This record gives sequence, structure tokens and C-alpha cells, in this order.
Amino acid sequence: MLSWLLVGELGVGASWVGTVQMLGTLPILIFLLPAGVAADRIEKRSLLIAVQLLAATLCCTLAVLITEGRLSLLSLGIYVIFWGVLQAFAQPARDSLISNLAAANLLRGVVALTLTQFAGMALGSRVAALGDWIGLAPTIWLQASVLLLGTMPLLRLPRFGVSATAIRSKLNWASMREGLSEVGRVSGLSTVTLLVAANGLFFNGLYLVLCPVVIRQVYGGSLADLSLVMMSLPVGSIAGSLALLWRGRIHRKGLAFLLSVFSVSACT
Repeated sequence: MLSWLLVGELGVGASWVGTVQMLGTLPILIFLLPAGVAADRIEKRSLLIAVQLLAATLCCTLAVLITEGRLSLLSLGIYVIFWGVLQAFAQPARDSLISNLAAANLLRGVVALTLTQFAGMALGSRVAALGDWIGLAPTIWLQASVLLLGTMPLLRLPRFGVSATAIRSKLNWASMREGLSEVGRVSGLSTVTLLVAANGLFFNGLYLVLCPVVIRQVYGGSLADLSLVMMSLPVGSIAGSLALLWRGRIHRKGLAFLLSVFSVSACT
């Protein structure tokens, strides 16, 4: 939906699409480590409920701006910045909560979370096509309603107490820098980190920026066309995850990663 608001409603080019996407990513980069500390010191269920409520409030604000015809590049940029901050705080709290709930079988919990996440992304991308039939503002009101409903299952989760050590701990930037430096000390970890960073730089960014621009400006496509294309990535991720589960253990993980990157490059 964000991409369509940029290319379909505001009619901006690739440079502004990339800039706004970057504004949504920078808060995650900046706040992820402090958010991880917050997830250790704040009760996780309460933190996630607060994030859901704030996200719903953001969606309502965006819907009001669209309804009143006051949507602008500035307001959309501010929206994605706040959305990125909420994502930064939601991710570590969610991942930590999974480790608490699925401690007996963490791998199964992680796989289930990954499949559910990508299934939600695929479904959400397709549901965004409703904007062509019911309008953009009602579609975003629907998104806000789903976010509010998401607090209901969170309320049913048990509370996990915060350890006394976490409460007494202080936000220590030196320890954060030490954690980052550990990437360079652990054998093989720096290589994997570099590969993941390159994947984000040379594929994910281009995918998020160029796909909406090409669909709108080259093919004259609609929101439904864009939603179908954007749905393809999570669907492929689901298929890959299921294939890995069926295949079982991968003995040469580095080679498998390089083959997957090569396949993406060949398709591009």
C-alpha cells in the first residue's frame, strides 16, 4: 500500500520511492539495539500490545489524511518513520516471546513464526488490492481494525516476568559495540553478515523501489497488479521454507546460500 501511495497517488519517481523506503528502514537500524534492551526490561506482552495500539493509531491518522485529501510526501515520510520505530520495538519483543513460549521446541516455533509471517505478508499484499474497489482510505481503516483485533490473542498470552538482572541493568553503549564487534571475531559470521547485507543492498532495495515504479509507469498497472507482484516474494519464501523442511538438514549451508543468491541474480 505504501508503494502505491507514492507512485499511484502522489506520482513520484524512483528516487522519492527509495527515499521514503529508506526513511522507514533507518529507525529500525537506529533503534533495534535499544529496543532489544527494552524488550528485556519491559514485560513483553504489554510492550507488544502497546505497539499494536500505536500502529493502529498511525493507520487511522493516514486514513484521515487520505480522506481529507491532505496526503503529501512530507506526511507520508513522517508516517513511515514512526512505523519503522514501532517495528524496531516489536521485532525483539516478538522474537523473545517466541523463545519463552516455544522453549521446549524452539526450531518448530521459529519455523511456524516464519511461515505465519510470510503467509500474512502474502495475504496482506493481496488484500491491499481492495483499494481499487472500496477506496484507499477504507482499506487502511480495515488495516487499523486488523491491528486492533491483533491485541486480542496477545491478551490471552501469559505474562512473563522481567528478571531482576534485566531491571538493574543499564543501557550500556559499550556492551552494544562489543556485541557488534563479536560479528568480526566469530569465524564465518562476518561472511554471512556481508552476504545478507549485500542481498539487502542489491536485491531488496531494488525490489521495493523498482517494482512499483515499473508496474505503474512502464506497464500502467493498477493497485491490484502491484499487489499481485508484491505477493510473489512471500509466496516464494513460503515455498522455500517448506522445501527446506522437506529436504531436512543442509550440510553445506554456505554453498546453498550462494546458489540461492546466484539464482536471484540470474532471474534479475
